[in-house]
Amino acid sequence: MAVVALFTATLMGVGVQPAHASLGQPLTHVFLDSEADDTVGGGATLDFSSVLVQGTSGRVSFAFGPVGTWSVVIQPVPGGALTTGTYENAQPADIDHPGHPGLTASTGGNCLQQTSRFIIDGISFDGAGAINSIALRFEHHCEARDPALFGAISYNSTIDYRTRSLNSNSMGFPVTQVGKTSVAHTETITNQGPSSLTVSSAGITGTNASDFHVVSSTCGSSLSQGQACSVGVTFSPAAAGNRVARLTLFDQLAPAGGGGTGRDVVLSGTGGGPTWAPLNGFVASDPVAVASGSSLKAYALDTGGDLRVWTSNNGVWDGGVTFGGQFASVPSPVATSGGVYVFGLARDDSLFYTGPSNPYIVNSLGGGLLSTPAGETDATGVYVFGVGLDHALYYRRLSGGTWSAWQSLGGYLTSDLATAVDSTGLYVFGRGGDGSLWYRRFVGGVPSGWQGLGGYMSSFPAAVSDPSGINVFIRGGDGAGWYRRVTGTPSGWASLGGYFLSALSAVTDQSGLHVFGVGGDHAMWFRRLTVQPSGWAALGGYLVSNPSAVSDPTGGGVQVLALGGDQRMWVRSV
Repeated sequence: MAVVALFTATLMGVGVQPAHASLGQPLTHVFLDSEADDTVGGGATLDFSSVLVQGTSGRVSFAFGPVGTWSVVIQPVPGGALTTGTYENAQPADIDHPGHPGLTASTGGNCLQQTSRFIIDGISFDGAGAINSIALRFEHHCEARDPALFGAISYNSTIDYRTRSLNSNSMGFPVTQVGKTSVAHTETITNQGPSSLTVSSAGITGTNASDFHVVSSTCGSSLSQGQACSVGVTFSPAAAGNRVARLTLFDQLAPAGGGGTGRDVVLSGTGGGPTWAPLNGFVASDPVAVASGSSLKAYALDTGGDLRVWTSNNGVWDGGVTFGGQFASVPSPVATSGGVYVFGLARDDSLFYTGPSNPYIVNSLGGGLLSTPAGETDATGVYVFGVGLDHALYYRRLSGGTWSAWQSLGGYLTSDLATAVDSTGLYVFGRGGDGSLWYRRFVGGVPSGWQGLGGYMSSFPAAVSDPSGINVFIRGGDGAGWYRRVTGTPSGWASLGGYFLSALSAVTDQSGLHVFGVGGDHAMWFRRLTVQPSGWAALGGYLVSNPSAVSDPTGGGVQVLALGGDQRMWVRSV
């Protein structure tokens, strides 16, 4: 019997290099690398500097860790003897499995069945037949499940031995619209030595393998101790919902051939589209989304009142960034050629905003408003509108880098505002004291008088410009959706039917004019009014805010966002 009585153990990580003896001298060490969801190793990477070894050519056992926490046992095929070579289809040791070698790796529990293999790179015995040295590598699948525990044991051996670390056991991709491609995520493999390591191949396997792609790799050549290589992976969902696969790596610690399955890194992502997908973080206001350049941006207040923004590039939403500001109203973004201005009310009902040059800086515009501000832009500058404390319409304009003073346009308004621009001017809409819709128009920066459009509103309006002109949408006193065209060929009010708890949101893209609202069942409802008109269709979800719809400038269709009952922002494409 050979005994090493002391042990140490460390969790391995990038940049952590255990102190190894040179392979010019006999080395005793144990390295364990557990994949995500492996029930034996629990996804950990462990390194032990001492091990208790005993046995003969018929059975060798290894004990290591605090008070022998870990044990590994190997056996040859019944009737055989352990020697240098590869042992496939190993079954639990110490149980008679005719025709199969034995391998057990445990921390006290037992796996009733397994699909495992081990490789003896070298082994020797003393004159009495007791184990004298061994270099062992193994791959252990408890209960024949896919997640594996990989191990390398060197006991009194001078044969090559290496350890390595991965920067992650899993890659989680953000919500990515069907047919779009995410930014690449990177897996880094570092050789912790002492012998060289070669990651011979990296590929995608698993359930939704075709949704994930290896797009870059610096692996393939030999890595000395301390050197690293990396593999880049992107996510391109072919369908909506949760998508999973594995990045599978082969190297000397997870060798290919025979029953080797490779070292897996779990890949997961959510395809956006016909199903709702949550954005990161908790919010406490209606969302408002705009297109800015080739990106989409969604704004809302977090539960502390700070402004938070999420960005979607090529159909992929990021995790969001908090800008601060302590807003007291729903944010109102307006996209310009120079970036996005975001307006909101301060706690004292004055107006402030963040500009594109530094979104972390909050600038005060003073005033006192009852409504959420509404921003708009045309050739004459950037406008912000609001309903004052006297219920009149007020505005300021940014032109040539200078803000004008507050100017009153009179009127008596009782709702938040909507704005739209077409070739005939810039329009501002709101509900009057009589419950009907009113507007003023700016032409070349000069406002016209008030014009009434009639109707009876139980929500604030939504306005959108399409090739036919400016269309305005309201929730009527009956809870149904109503709309009328204001410019182009003006129309009277027409009912869209339905029954809504929310105000409506409208947007146009190449496929037509789309209208959204949260119905009495708290689900999102949608209909298309032009190109290929449709009736109302349920989009599902459980939503508790007004919706915000926006057209993806990269051709990804329309995306609609709303606050869910769980205080998270939810998005889906149409």
